[in-house]
Amino acid sequence: MIKQRANTSLAGLAMLLFAITLAAQVTEEWVARYDGPESRMDRANAIAVDDAGNVYVTGRSGGDYATVKYSSAGVQQWVARYDDPASGWDEAYAIAVDGAGNVYVTGTDWDYATFKYNSSGLEEWVARYDGPGSGIDLAYALTVDDAGNVYVTGHSDGSGTAIDYATVKYNSSGVEEWVARYDGPPSSIDEACAIALDGSGNVYVTGHSYGSGTDDDYATVKYSSSGVQQWAARYNGPASDVDRANAIGIDDAGNVYVTGSSYASGNLVDYATVKYSQGPGVAEASPDVPGHRLEVAQLTPEPVITYTLPSSSPISLKVYDVTGQLVRTLVSDSQDAGTHTVTWDGTDDAGRKLSAGLYFIRITTPRFSRFAKVVMIR
Repeated sequence: MIKQRANTSLAGLAMLLFAITLAAQVTEEWVARYDGPESRMDRANAIAVDDAGNVYVTGRSGGDYATVKYSSAGVQQWVARYDDPASGWDEAYAIAVDGAGNVYVTGTDWDYATFKYNSSGLEEWVARYDGPGSGIDLAYALTVDDAGNVYVTGHSDGSGTAIDYATVKYNSSGVEEWVARYDGPPSSIDEACAIALDGSGNVYVTGHSYGSGTDDDYATVKYSSSGVQQWAARYNGPASDVDRANAIGIDDAGNVYVTGSSYASGNLVDYATVKYSQGPGVAEASPDVPGHRLEVAQLTPEPVITYTLPSSSPISLKVYDVTGQLVRTLVSDSQDAGTHTVTWDGTDDAGRKLSAGLYFIRITTPRFSRFAKVVMIR
């Protein structure tokens, strides 16, 4: 009994010393405050740190963008402000810094407004994106690759599609290279919140997208380096209520990780973190029928089929097993031109789970027919 008490006391002392050690390691080095010239509301939304320990902060000051650089000692180095007099509301939401100390900021002045500042805080360029609708376009996230290309995402008013994801790539000079938009199944509200790149230059975007009878779902989209949609994966939580992804990451193996908030049963909100793995997939196109495309992304557990139609057309999309037997009809309808995405849950037409193994996806239109392979993993 005495020995046990001694051990307990020593353990408690060790815990106390550990806690004191941790407390001693956390010391406030400095606090830097920024009060804009109008002494109105100043709100920081994003922060970045360079290799030298300089700190960059951006957000809203009064009705303007305000980006501030501090030295590693917390001394203000420069302030860059942006005011669009036509907007009256300018707010920056994201910031990044490259290896040369150039600073990139994005947000909204009613349109996407993305800036590059050099290491001295002087504006190098500004690029705007005005979506096809007449409403607001709001950029929430950006990233920069090693070549200085800038990728921006957020939500943008559509033309007949409510609000869509809109992802824009600019080259190192601020020239728009491509725009990719994502409109969820019911053509309702789709808002992208986060963006990431992999080592091959593919672009991944996530956020929330109103589903068909499921309220907001996670919606994660992959684009090639040229801006072509590769797949879209959706997650609907157990309550079929509001699920909103806020962050995304990619590992060296190409696995995709998404996290955010998701309603559970009982009206509770949980963290929900989803991992998607990517297999090789098969992409096929018809050289004599331009504009058609079929691709299967080997996501686990549910493969995603993406296809493109150059014009409105009747279409069938069917799944066959290795014996050639039809097991599932995914689409049998007339569809508009554009890129469409279907997720196959591995069941047949009767809703029964099919065994793991090799299956074939066939797309057929009056002018085009192609197969793609998919492996169902259980």
